[in-house]
Amino acid sequence: MSNAKWRKFFTFVGNSDYNIIRSNWKFIDDDRIFEKIGLPEENDLLEERFSDGRWLPLEYKIIEYVSISKYCDSLHQDPKRPLPKVEQPISELNDYLQSKANFPLVLSETELKLQAYEI
Repeated sequence: MSNAKWRKFFTFVGNSDYNIIRSNWKFIDDDRIFEKIGLPEENDLLEERFSDGRWLPLEYKIIEYVSISKYCDSLHQDPKRPLPKVEQPISELNDYLQSKANFPLVLSETELKLQAYEI
């Protein structure tokens, strides 16, 4: 997926009314999946990578996919004080994003995934 398309995706989500609490990231050179709080905002985006700071100077080209789970832990989750899962609006976000551009999104009952590379 092109750098421009990544920037469009993050900009559209950031400028939408949909609050994304947690996201999952998979990189092409790593088998692990990393959970992050939220998604990058427009001021985090540079031409070919994220700006320094919370998202590190990470290049878009190494992202295999970003997914948003339908249910996630609350930001206030604590082992001593369990809280109910929070529902994220993946179906609504999918419809919104598809109305903006032709993103390679895959919607399932449990997650919305932006797949950068075909497998």
